[in-house]
Amino acid sequence: MPCAGYIPRQDTRPQVSAKQDPGTSRARPEEGPQLRVSGATRDGGKGAPGIQPDASSIAFPPRCQILDVIVLQCFPNCKGLEMLMSQSVSVLVDGDNISCRHAGQILSIAARHGNPTVVRVYADAQRCSAWHDAPGYRMLHAGTGKNAADILLALDAMELMLSRNIRCFVIVSSDGDFRHLATRLREHGATVIGVGEAKAPQTYRACCTVFEEISPAGSEHPEPVSGMTATALDLKIRKMIAAHSISGAGMRIAELAPKMHCQHGVRISAHPERRWRAYLLSRPALYDLDPRGPEAMVRFRPEGFTAAVQQPI
Repeated sequence: MPCAGYIPRQDTRPQVSAKQDPGTSRARPEEGPQLRVSGATRDGGKGAPGIQPDASSIAFPPRCQILDVIVLQCFPNCKGLEMLMSQSVSVLVDGDNISCRHAGQILSIAARHGNPTVVRVYADAQRCSAWHDAPGYRMLHAGTGKNAADILLALDAMELMLSRNIRCFVIVSSDGDFRHLATRLREHGATVIGVGEAKAPQTYRACCTVFEEISPAGSEHPEPVSGMTATALDLKIRKMIAAHSISGAGMRIAELAPKMHCQHGVRISAHPERRWRAYLLSRPALYDLDPRGPEAMVRFRPEGFTAAVQQPI
């Protein structure tokens, strides 16, 4: 029995209320926010479990970055995952500008930069072209309009990069207008391998990540097409080019139409090709053309006319 004047000591410790666990008669203390406890220990052993924060509150780096770090740690001399895993490469060929005789060399160049998963040729599929039979290439009909192949090639390149995340492109053409496409692809982080002939302008080469020049072997004297016929129109064209050739460089294609109409009454729209460039390109054994442009030149191939069967005038 307490003595008179005794004041009981107050318990200043925090009170813990009890709650009953569902499905059991035992009571458990009410708990506030707790840290998640994992089976790992602070010292890496098997002692008391360590306390780690909730994983949902941690911002983990993307999985690709984690893999890249692992590769760099294990293979310090490698530049990244691209050195170990072959990247997808899109090969897009301007069939109106590049001859099919370079088909094998183009694929060899593309294979050095990754796995060519998309290999396409853009041209007027209605014309007779050796690209139709090129192994490993898919011919896409671009139509007959001016720059139709260029436009479709550029659209497909942007679509492949944005929808399929292809990051390496091999653009095959000597046409300087593709400098705009090369610049846009590189702005989006893609690698652009330009492939073309020696006549490709420097402005186009500078816009590519790398530019590889196609070997000119055999380009000056291609084998004539079997059964090629030099028509009366071809003989007139040859005479016209010879008369207006500038230092052996040929004559401007833009001048060919008015002169042929003025002197011979020829309108190319009356022929199936309907355009002078299309007509000349359909006869590669007889004519050699520059890439599209206001100053593009055309030259006739003497050996082609010699080997071709000449049609009586």
